[in-house]
Amino acid sequence: MNPYMPYYNPYRPPRGKESRYDCERVISVEGIGSMTVEPDIVQISTGVVTMGEDAKVAQNENQEIMSKVISSIKANGVEDKDIKTVSYLVRPDYDYTQGGKTFKGYEVRQLVQINVRDIENADKIINDAIESGANIQQDMQFRVSNYKEYYDEALDLAVTDSFEKAMNIAESHGMVISEEPVKLQETSSVLQQGRYRGGFLVLSESETTETGTVLVQGRVSTEFQIL
Repeated sequence: MNPYMPYYNPYRPPRGKESRYDCERVISVEGIGSMTVEPDIVQISTGVVTMGEDAKVAQNENQEIMSKVISSIKANGVEDKDIKTVSYLVRPDYDYTQGGKTFKGYEVRQLVQINVRDIENADKIINDAIESGANIQQDMQFRVSNYKEYYDEALDLAVTDSFEKAMNIAESHGMVISEEPVKLQETSSVLQQGRYRGGFLVLSESETTETGTVLVQGRVSTEFQIL
């Protein structure tokens, strides 16, 4: 079935019980509105992994190193409200062989998430954290603080896009449609993030983090009446 052909409902209720949509012929289309936006926040996840035969010793060592990492982050202008612990894990670690498993010690893994509002300073924050003892890093994500404003604009573009699609379909079949949709539903909700990369990252003095962009996209499902 061609998704762009006019939709006719073959399952009509008994006479006298038709709904408005059962009596109408409509064109159903999806509208998409997209834009790329320069981010003003970069979100960095970094942390510390330590190992030890004694769980308490490994935890103390981890906390000591993490305190130095957080101090270096704050020294670069990041406020307390923009630093939060997102993961803390203590687990036994084993070497596995065909003969069984051998206890190696305890792994302690602690991860913090940082919102950096001075994007140009992100490189220095990363490197200083690593020099202070951070040895794990996850994806760097770029965000937009006023995302809702851009998202609403993307939805407006999506509605316009749906009308243009419906008009093209109608004209190609010699039809006339309503200027306003008889049904309009928002089908998008998730903010799309631009990402840098993950893993253990060290930037040299000559390297910089490319800012990237954030994709903001709105989607709507619409129906236009065939007149």
